[in-house]
Amino acid sequence: MRFSRIAAVLAAAVIWAAPAMAATVLAYSSIPGDRLAPAFVAEGISASDIHRGHGLVAARGNSFNSRDWTLGGSHEEALRAGDFLIWRFASATPLDLIGLDLGFRRSVTGPQSISLDISLDGSTWRSVYRLSGADFPALTEFEASIALDGFSGITHGAFRLTGWDADHHNGTFNFADSKAFDGHSVALRATPMAAIPLPPALPLLGAGVLVLALLRRRRGSA
Repeated sequence: MRFSRIAAVLAAAVIWAAPAMAATVLAYSSIPGDRLAPAFVAEGISASDIHRGHGLVAARGNSFNSRDWTLGGSHEEALRAGDFLIWRFASATPLDLIGLDLGFRRSVTGPQSISLDISLDGSTWRSVYRLSGADFPALTEFEASIALDGFSGITHGAFRLTGWDADHHNGTFNFADSKAFDGHSVALRATPMAAIPLPPALPLLGAGVLVLALLRRRRGSA
């Protein structure tokens, strides 16, 4: 009996210490509307709809499309004008953020510069991705996998995508679903916070003890 208990405890410790696999914890699929509701939310995760700042309105199309982006201007001017998309998330378990997958495109007269920012306190924002100029041609499908290394122990946060340098108020920016992102246009990838690593030999030892326990139990029942 004592041997079986030791085996069970050791096996559980090995499983607990095994590295967690990165997975999509939140995703959106682009559809028309005033807001974009999550298409997938993992267990223990809550999230808001993606909604437009006060400077943007819905544009025509079969996706989450927005117009009235800042003409010319700068990132700061676009923020003051309310020309951004924003969404929030929270997790019951602290997360290590891995990356944000983003599918998008712009029209010929749409914003030629965009910035994706993240906030963990609701007030301080940090830019994690920017695209502008010749690197952001119109009518091109973009699939960006944005690294979020260094964001560890996260329980809540927000993303904000701002656009400026549009040529006309009818110029648009829209999310684009991508096969590369399992049919989503926005996908947050993360893992639960990593457990304290155990010595490399312990997983093998634990597996061996578990096998011996099973063999001993089988012999005892024979």
